[in-house]
Amino acid sequence: MTSLPETALILLPAVLYGAFLAWSLYNGSCRQPRIFHFFAFGCLISAVANASGYLPVKQAASYVFLYAAPSHAFDAALLFLVGSGSIFLGMWGVEHLGIRGRPDNRSYVFQGHGMFVALHVAAAVLFFGKSLIPLKLGIPGSFLFNWVPLGVLFYAGLQLHEVSGRRWWPLTVLLVLAFTAYNVLNAYLRYEMLMPSVALGLGIVLSSELSGKSFLQPALWPLYAWLVVFSLFFPWMKENRGDYGVGWNRSAYCIIPAKVNTQFRSK
Repeated sequence: MTSLPETALILLPAVLYGAFLAWSLYNGSCRQPRIFHFFAFGCLISAVANASGYLPVKQAASYVFLYAAPSHAFDAALLFLVGSGSIFLGMWGVEHLGIRGRPDNRSYVFQGHGMFVALHVAAAVLFFGKSLIPLKLGIPGSFLFNWVPLGVLFYAGLQLHEVSGRRWWPLTVLLVLAFTAYNVLNAYLRYEMLMPSVALGLGIVLSSELSGKSFLQPALWPLYAWLVVFSLFFPWMKENRGDYGVGWNRSAYCIIPAKVNTQFRSK
C-alpha cells in the first residue's frame, strides 16, 4: 500500500487546485476566466486521475501499475506538484503582480498573411514529420513534434477576429481535421484525438473578452459536437483500443465485419 507521505503528496495537488477553483467561483473571478483558470482545471483533472490510479484499496487491481512502479510514486507526485505549481504561479503572477509585456501581444503573433501560412506549414511538417525521425527524442521531441503544432492552432484561434485569421480560417480548420484524423488512426484512442480541437477552441475563447458568450461562438460548435461523439464512444474505445491496429490498418479493422475481424486478430 502507498505510504502516508506518498498519499498526502498525491492528494495535495487535487486539494490545492480544487480549493483555488472553489475560491474563484465564490469570489466571481471565474465569470471572466483567465488562462490560469483553465490550467488549474486541467491540473485538477490530472490530479484526481493520479489519485484514483495510485490510491486504490488494492493496488494490484489498479491498471496504473501495469505502467508505473509504486516505488517512484513519491518522486512522480513531487514532480507534478512542483512543475504544475511553477507554471500556475507564473501565470497568476503575470495577471496579478503587474508583470506584463507589450500591449495587445496578439497583433504581433502573425505579421501578415505570409507568416500565418508559414506557421501552419511548419506545424504540419513538424507534426507529420515525426514519424520520419529515427531517433527517440523523449520529452524534447514530444514538445517539438506535438505541442508546438498544437501551439500554432492555439494562436490561430487567438487570431480568429484578425484579418489574417479570418482570411485563412479554412486552412486552420483543415489542419485541425488533419491532426485529428492522424491521431484517430495512430494514437491510443485517448485524449490525443481531442487535443487539436481543444487547442484551437481555447484560442478562440481567449480571443475576445471572456464571458459566457465567448463559449457560444459558432466556431466552437464543431468542437462541442466532437466532444459529444468522443464521450459516447469512449467506453467502447477503452475496451477495444488494443485490438484495432495502427494507421491505415485501423481503418481496415473498422470496415471488416466483427466476426471476420475477430478471426483476423486471433491470427
